[in-house]
Amino acid sequence: MPTRFANMVATCAILAAHALPAQRAIQSLAGIYSDMHYIEAPGDVIGTEIIISATRTGYEVTYQTAEGAPGPVYRVRATVSGDSISFQLPPDTLRVMEGLKQVGTQLQAHPRFRARIRGGYLRGRFDGAPNEEILPRRARSYWQK
Repeated sequence: MPTRFANMVATCAILAAHALPAQRAIQSLAGIYSDMHYIEAPGDVIGTEIIISATRTGYEVTYQTAEGAPGPVYRVRATVSGDSISFQLPPDTLRVMEGLKQVGTQLQAHPRFRARIRGGYLRGRFDGAPNEEILPRRARSYWQK
């Protein structure tokens, strides 16, 4: 007759074996995807950086683009299904101007970003964009260089 300790060890081994595939899936999606870089001649920073993080409650994305200078950093929840990920950036607040005077504000919605992760590359685009954006394999963040 097996002992109580042996039953506990067997139960832990079974639970760990079932948790490994889920942990591998998290590790295969989470990472830094960046083509952000510095161009010395004009002194510009250009590109996009997307950091995918696994949390207790799901996935989150940190998103930043640069077109001459780094733009704002967004942190949003992401939806993951298999090798696909999507997220929605919060709307930007635009100033409404009459001449040089600000007369109000207006929200400008961002389209949803949808991508697939294949072979270490993040391939995707914002809804309505004509071309697929391809970011390089996982790499160090621009801010780590």
